Amino acid sequence: MQIRCKKCGTRYFIKDDLITEEGIKVRCSKCGTTFIVRKKKSPSPKPKAPSQSKPKEPEIDPTAYLELTKEESFAEEFKKVKPSVKLLFVASVLAIIALLVSGYLKYTKIKVLEKSEYAATALKYGYIEDAIEELKELLSKDPDNPTYNFLLAQAYYILDSPKAKAHFFKAAQKAENDALKGSLLVRAGRISEGIALLKNALLLSNDSAAVSNDLGVAYLLIGNTSQGLQYLKDASGSYPFEALFNEALFFLKREIDKADKRVEKLYSLYPGKVEVMINTAVYYAKKKEYAKALQLLFMARGEHMFSVLVRHNIRVLYQKLHDERYRAYLPKDIIKDDQLHLVNYKFLLNPKPFP
Repeated sequence: MQIRCKKCGTRYFIKDDLITEEGIKVRCSKCGTTFIVRKKKSPSPKPKAPSQSKPKEPEIDPTAYLELTKEESFAEEFKKVKPSVKLLFVASVLAIIALLVSGYLKYTKIKVLEKSEYAATALKYGYIEDAIEELKELLSKDPDNPTYNFLLAQAYYILDSPKAKAHFFKAAQKAENDALKGSLLVRAGRISEGIALLKNALLLSNDSAAVSNDLGVAYLLIGNTSQGLQYLKDASGSYPFEALFNEALFFLKREIDKADKRVEKLYSLYPGKVEVMINTAVYYAKKKEYAKALQLLFMARGEHMFSVLVRHNIRVLYQKLHDERYRAYLPKDIIKDDQLHLVNYKFLLNPKPFP
């Protein structure tokens, strides 16, 4: 057994059999203190409490609580709701559905608008192939849309492609007045129908000069030169550039010998217009004055709707001169032939873009 001095705390070990219940006197060898050490008594066991039997719990009938745990369906619960609450619930659900549908339609409309704006911008800056691809995709979902058909027709018309006619005709079918419809029909190759509508529109139109311009071009196209030139003269008061441009372009295409004065006059009056520089360059190229033609085309380079024609014409001229620099102007557009191309975009004053 281990003991400790009550005064100095020194520890000692004593055999258990030496310690009695009455105790023995022990003296600390360190401080001399004397104290009594007694044998520890073992604790007496606690008496056991009399056993009591637990009262028997009553048995539970599970069927008694069946009604409390039963869940009603939504339809059954909804029948018990007041009419005013039902109306409010239905109105809320319809409002949420309308909001979701509106959001989806708005998202779709924005996406379509983005595509059409991208196509128009691509066309404006000369990325003709990109514009055509976007417009084809838009027309695959909305084939009769007049704006998409008009823009695609413009793209093909700039490139002097026969595909333009079909799209001008589709756009004409949606035109709301005779002036616009007649102009579109002329571009679509239905010249006689276009002339008839333009003559009707001439008396009623607020812009008779624009209609006269289109009539002038239409008559030139069917070979009635004198009538065509007269209408262009009538249009020149309000639209001097368009009338002179159409006249010069017609003779560049049909009678190059009669184009001299008109082309020179057009360039002297509007030297900064890209379409004028291109057509004047083509005029010089047809006369085999290639240096002058190249100089004008270099001046016309840039990001605009005619850039495809500029690059194409430079390449053709370099090939005619057997100059290896044509490789720098390899086509990245849809022009596949090796002919010089004129600008046809303003060959008619109308149609104005659809809203």
